[in-house]
Amino acid sequence: MPTATSSRQRLQLGSAVIALALLASACASSTALPETASAADVAEETDTLPVEEPSPDEESVDGEELDQVEVEGEVIQGSAEEPAEPDGDDSPSTEPEGAEPSEAEGATDSLSTTDATSTDAAFSELCNAEPVISGSRVDIDASGNRIAPGSINFNDIDEIEVELPDEGIWVTADPGSSGGWYVVLERGSAVRVGPDGTVTSSPGPGAVPPELDAAGETQSPFRHHELFNNPIDDTRVVQYQSIAAALSGTTDFLTHGVLGDALEAAAIEWVDTCTGEAGRVEIAEPDVIEGISPILADIDSDGQTEIVVTLSNSTEGARLAAFELDGTSAGESEPIGQGNRWRNQLAAGAFGPSGEVEIIDVRTPHIGGTVQAFRQIIDDDGQPSLIQVAASDPNYTSHVIGTRNLSMGIALNVDSDSFPDVVVATADRSAIVAMTRTDDLDAALQGWNIVGERALTAALTSNIATQQTSTGRSAIAIADGATLRIWN
Repeated sequence: MPTATSSRQRLQLGSAVIALALLASACASSTALPETASAADVAEETDTLPVEEPSPDEESVDGEELDQVEVEGEVIQGSAEEPAEPDGDDSPSTEPEGAEPSEAEGATDSLSTTDATSTDAAFSELCNAEPVISGSRVDIDASGNRIAPGSINFNDIDEIEVELPDEGIWVTADPGSSGGWYVVLERGSAVRVGPDGTVTSSPGPGAVPPELDAAGETQSPFRHHELFNNPIDDTRVVQYQSIAAALSGTTDFLTHGVLGDALEAAAIEWVDTCTGEAGRVEIAEPDVIEGISPILADIDSDGQTEIVVTLSNSTEGARLAAFELDGTSAGESEPIGQGNRWRNQLAAGAFGPSGEVEIIDVRTPHIGGTVQAFRQIIDDDGQPSLIQVAASDPNYTSHVIGTRNLSMGIALNVDSDSFPDVVVATADRSAIVAMTRTDDLDAALQGWNIVGERALTAALTSNIATQQTSTGRSAIAIADGATLRIWN
């Protein structure tokens, strides 16, 4: 079981205090901006497993054996049961390299204290600034939550089709142009696409795709790690209200390698950017955190921030876990029940048919993914758990194995009600599907209703990006190979 240490002490800034003050000043003068790709991201995504379309007679996804998935039994509201898992392995076909010794056992127990005057000044600046994580490809929202603002009628969409000079691997809104987009290409360069579909060249082949901020094109692979003691190299710093968090304590205890290497996190660090209070949630072996960033959200509507992560081990596979800031459990789901089985956490919000707060994930996205919804349930003894209340048929995906692109599934209001819905790719990435939560429990889509589907010409190769246009309506952009599709 996870153990926790919550020091609620001042964060050790040391020589980073001056840098933080400068950072806060820069943040205060700009608005929070959409994420884009970093040099590290592009290298990781283009050097890992190739994206290939399987022939019709193949039963594999990205080199994995794909057995037929049978859902046993029905999903009952309030039931923790999950469908049986097919045999096989959803790990990359090659053994991850570059593992380093585990830091989990020797991880810092608390965040230390430094010069109070300097620390107070730095945090005063941060408290009044915009969220600290503009850039760095941090999902749809600063909190790590993939709920996009605005709405779109998925059944009444105008499409602009744009020819790109190369395969698109990451799409983000252009902050300098309402309705414009910025597309990172597989070869390592990037282009801007205007609202009318006009393509403008950006850095040439081999140049680092830039981060976008108010100062122009700047290179910044992973931002604001200086807030934490020992964050893992590829963690995205996330922030909800004044709480910033990152994954910490690199460990190679689990060598699943679903995100491209054998290094995962053994802890969560958080800091209150207004008060300097800080804490650390330790995850005990054999579990690791199999992800890049947590989700920060209020999952129980108590006004306090909870931390949602995916825990995995080699025997039971992945499960969702939520923690209070003091490290106590806010609930866990049942594990998948088999090693080398992962789930991609997408969002936490008012997804339920009547606006109930639910956590959404895609279970086993590489071997026939199931879109699931979980709610926090408190038992008679006052103990919380995360109970599955909806599960689609196993026909969807939100991730290509071996990559850092975790945003092939997002949340967005697509049916003009007051609640977010889910937008994901089909398992073969040949179409984008929008679905909404319902009380209906039929044999195939238990608790979900398909709102609409958009066919692609080639397999989805990028994230699903969104922005609100000047009219207030949301737009969606994706790349399927060398084509950018803009829906608004």
